[in-house]
Amino acid sequence: RGEGGGAGGGPDGLGRGGCGEERPGGRPVRGAEAEAGAAAWSAARSFTASLRPALAVWVLRAVVRLRHAGAKVCGEAARDGQGTGPSAACPVCGAVEVHQPVAWMPCRHVCCEPCLWRRALLLGGPLGAELCCPSCGVPAHDAGGGGYCGSSSEAARPAQGHPVGAGGCGDWSCNNCEYANFARRNECRNCGVSRAVDLAGSDVQAGGRPADPAGASRPESPEATWAEEAPQEGKTSMRLRWESLPELLDGRKAEKFRALDPRAAAAAWLGRTRSERTQELLKAATAGDPPRLRALFDASVDLDARNEYGQAAVFLAAQHGHAEAVRLLLRAGADGGLAANGGSTPALTAALNGHGAALAALRTGGWEAPSETRPRGAAAAPALEGAAPAGERGPQAPLAGRGGATVTELIDARAPHPGAGSCCVDGAFADAFLRRLDALSRSLPTAEPSKDSPTDRSYYCDSEGWVKQGFAEAISRAGLALVPVDTVMAQMRFLHYHREGGGLPPHVDLARTNLAGHRSTHTFILYLTDCLTGGETVLLERMQDSQDAVRAAVQPRRGRLLLFPHQCPHLARPTVEVPKTLLRGEMYRCMKDGQQPTGWPSGSGGASGT
Repeated sequence: RGEGGGAGGGPDGLGRGGCGEERPGGRPVRGAEAEAGAAAWSAARSFTASLRPALAVWVLRAVVRLRHAGAKVCGEAARDGQGTGPSAACPVCGAVEVHQPVAWMPCRHVCCEPCLWRRALLLGGPLGAELCCPSCGVPAHDAGGGGYCGSSSEAARPAQGHPVGAGGCGDWSCNNCEYANFARRNECRNCGVSRAVDLAGSDVQAGGRPADPAGASRPESPEATWAEEAPQEGKTSMRLRWESLPELLDGRKAEKFRALDPRAAAAAWLGRTRSERTQELLKAATAGDPPRLRALFDASVDLDARNEYGQAAVFLAAQHGHAEAVRLLLRAGADGGLAANGGSTPALTAALNGHGAALAALRTGGWEAPSETRPRGAAAAPALEGAAPAGERGPQAPLAGRGGATVTELIDARAPHPGAGSCCVDGAFADAFLRRLDALSRSLPTAEPSKDSPTDRSYYCDSEGWVKQGFAEAISRAGLALVPVDTVMAQMRFLHYHREGGGLPPHVDLARTNLAGHRSTHTFILYLTDCLTGGETVLLERMQDSQDAVRAAVQPRRGRLLLFPHQCPHLARPTVEVPKTLLRGEMYRCMKDGQQPTGWPSGSGGASGT
């Protein structure tokens, strides 16, 4: 939109697609159209929220330009008596009368803007952000050449310093990014290019990206620098370049924010340090973003770098079912057999989560899943006395042979307190399940402490789902009507207190949001050892370590499950008996149709995390 004004639509530039009560021409919007428009508005918000900010801004600007082109094409067609123009009906929904038209140039194909948003959300990510013409497939950033949507030729763009019609006298449009600037600015507010710069001879390319030094032209495809080499050679070369990155920032200012098209956004902000670059690689693999992965390969990465859960990029791509990302990583030389903490491999997690395409990509690369793909957790641990036999150690094993569970309410669910609904559950887990957790905790590596802490931590991601299933069965045994949450998030950690006197001061916990958009509301603590003296978890009235602030004190007992909202103040009293071991993580409620079970007050225990 720029500073000098912009197109109509919602206040943030998104067209509401029929949400209003009357069209610009005066004809009332029918109920079905209003509902469709509301759905498109929701799709637009969901889609733009899923993009990186620089790309989201570019998409919104591109849609505004497509609107202008749509109004122009339909207006010309109406004057000529040709209906809506070359595309008489929307190619997506088939509507004869195109509602809120958007158009591509120079093909002049038209479709409904609500259909454009729904299609972008369906495709998702950078592919959806290209806003391709549904009739001929021309991406918006290529329409008309030069990357300017809605312009039929380069000459159609405003000249450098040319006044913008909607703005004041002297307002000008940037020749680099088309941002509308006030006259008082000598540099573009969006991309920083000088008003007087002649782009043909400058060191800035279209889209605001610095040009390569003289004589150092970049390959047309990022794969040209790594795909030509053998996988192992390319992998080694990438790692050597990655190791040349600094460990810490040197105080340089971050790159100035600007809107970027899908191709430029994929190659932007790749990380200036080794840790930042690794985080970007793991995020791209988790999201299944091939353009981003190619840009990272070109910039140099450690393909086998892992997160605190021991998951490498191939593992994350396989876990979330991104077959194309798996193929790309294997082609670049990534190790497809690297196991995460706990022993799960990419092929096994793909098989257990039903991602057939990702599993096929791994098999093509020579990585097979075990013939038996039941959830196995700490499968390498020997069978312990009292545990279920190996053939019965599936998801049902945790509840085998147990009596009824008991639930103790610690803070009344209707109390005006951030810890309302806190409770503890006893007798819900079988010894077989607890022993499997014991074996798992012993098999995990101890994480390097990031700060002075009384505990040793071991991180585990339940990508196979056996811990989650065990908790679901235990919660069901306890009774959904009595427990505020029912679903465990996959990321969890074991905390080990090995020294006497270890405790934690008053604090609250953070929430976690998974890829499905579920936000945790409660912390769970499953105690794996008994502490007859000391080591209690204390729920507080306020953030103060005093006797009058205590609402409830929970003694560690093996198999006891403590649940409390993230915002509930709490502390851990110093340990007297060691070792003290517990499993800690986050939970949320996942009821069908958003209904609370009978007997649980609506809204109780639902405090959001800090």
